[in-house]
Amino acid sequence: MAALWPKSAPLGLAVSGGGDSLALLHLARALNLHISVATVDHNLREGSRAEAEFVAALCQSFGIPHKILTWRSWDGRGNLQDQARRARYQLLAQWAESLGLEAIALGHTRDDLAETFLMRLGRSAGLDGLCAMQAKRSYLSKIWLRPLLEVPRVSLRDFLQTQGHDWLEDPSNDNAKFDRIRIRKAMVSLGELGLDSATLAQVAAQLGRAREALAHQTHSFAQDHVQIIGPDVLLERASYSGAPVELLRRSLLAAIMWVSSAEYGPRGANLARGIQALLAGHSVPLAGCRLLVEDLNFRVTREAKAASAPVPATQVWDGRWQAFGPNLADLTLGPLGAQGLLQVQSWRESGFGRVSLLASPALWCRDTLIAAPFAGMSNNYRVSLIPNQKDFYHSLLPH
Repeated sequence: MAALWPKSAPLGLAVSGGGDSLALLHLARALNLHISVATVDHNLREGSRAEAEFVAALCQSFGIPHKILTWRSWDGRGNLQDQARRARYQLLAQWAESLGLEAIALGHTRDDLAETFLMRLGRSAGLDGLCAMQAKRSYLSKIWLRPLLEVPRVSLRDFLQTQGHDWLEDPSNDNAKFDRIRIRKAMVSLGELGLDSATLAQVAAQLGRAREALAHQTHSFAQDHVQIIGPDVLLERASYSGAPVELLRRSLLAAIMWVSSAEYGPRGANLARGIQALLAGHSVPLAGCRLLVEDLNFRVTREAKAASAPVPATQVWDGRWQAFGPNLADLTLGPLGAQGLLQVQSWRESGFGRVSLLASPALWCRDTLIAAPFAGMSNNYRVSLIPNQKDFYHSLLPH
């Protein structure tokens, strides 16, 4: 833990009541760390509240602050495990923010790393996907720590038993309808072939080092061959066309996520088709963006129909734009659109094409356009990226 986080700094712990996270709690307590604990109740099965209250009672007996975070947003549609995971991180990040905590420690083990590796391998994941589970990463403006990634699950169970500590078993850990549980059962046979958690963790670590080197190479290349012009990202066409395609893939993926403010980029196969189209000289829509082929550049701009609906001008629009100027409370902030473009006589002098301007931020008073800064109509208003919008070049580096 000391290698990941200063002992004197406050730390949040996510504790479910299972053996791994409870071992993390007892270890943190033994190290006299300054901790607060949260338990996420996904509210998806009978008994989940009792499990959260078990952790709450344990923390109370230790004099450790604890809070139960309840998820109530599942509508029965989509990928349950993915939505539950996203909600879990959101709830934990909000809880940590309310306490002024910068970091949250999770109880993932070497076995979790190996299982995730095999799951990603089965989905034809690339380099980033295969080494996705890291000991330390930044996400949702928080630092997420996994101090037990080198520790096998059985060692944590042995520790708990030796110390006389109880833990809870999640019934879903025996449900073979989940990919992770099937992988977990298959690990027994794989271990006999030498593919145990230690071996898979070592491979993931080696891939992680390769990923870091490639990310730094992409960052260096982009600094010389990528420009941020207003709302758009421009990749120098000749340089990227002559470079290894992986540099284009990584830069393009980062550009799409930056322009669309997306947590995830397009699927690998869709991105590959987009790259193929660009290199063949064809513009295409992809993941809420338009990828445009120009004489000198590949331009990544927001797709107008994918942009968010207008919001009060005092709020953030499309996940990244904020407005400044007089009487914002009387205005809305949203896309310029075709109707707005008709109200800007000199938009062609702005240096931006029609596709870029259609999705660019503009200020409105009902149906009247007040300002369209990127189209050259400012009227004493301006728009800029929100302060925590990650720098594009920085987004190319591991984090």
